[in-house]
Formats: sequence, structure tokens, C-alpha cells
Amino acid sequence: MIQICRAEDGHLFQVNSSLRDIERIGSLELFLHQETGVEQDAILAYLSDGRRLTNSNVRELAGSHDQSIYVFNKYYLDYDLDNVLRDLHVEAPLQPPIEGK
Repeated sequence: MIQICRAEDGHLFQVNSSLRDIERIGSLELFLHQETGVEQDAILAYLSDGRRLTNSNVRELAGSHDQSIYVFNKYYLDYDLDNVLRDLHVEAPLQPPIEGK
């Protein structure tokens, strides 16, 4: 089982796939796009030890101790930081008031 973390929002995907499934699709980026929704041309993938994962070294996933892939959207790397922070603003859900005893 492969775990994929979409870096832009921290969403974790538990994928019941293997290296063979990725190789069968023929493209790491296409596989990650299908699983995460990140545009294929925008994907930057890394293993948990910081090594970049590409089509040419995808077999290194098999040797990785935790089978995790971290997916970054490179389009966000070119954006103005202030604009990104405005877009990533998250409203915390309100909790009901705690009633005293």
C-alpha cells in the first residue's frame, strides 16, 4: 500500500497500488494525477527521505522504508506568497459552547 500526501492541503491518500501499477500506467505523474487531482504537468514528487521521485527512478519507491510519496504542485511555487496565503486561509469550525456544571 502506498501513502500519498498532497502537500498543498496535507490530504493523505491511502492507495492500494504497487510499483507495478505505476509502471503499468506508464507515467508516475499520470498515476499521481489520477490519485490526487494535481495537474500532471505541475507535479513534483518526493520520497520521505527527500529524494525526488521521477519516472526514471520510480523503482526507488520499492526500496523506500515507508512507501510514502509527497506531491507538490509546482505552480504554487511561482505564486506571490501574499496571494497564496490569502487563498489558503482556513476558517476554523466553531465548537458549541461548553456548558458549566
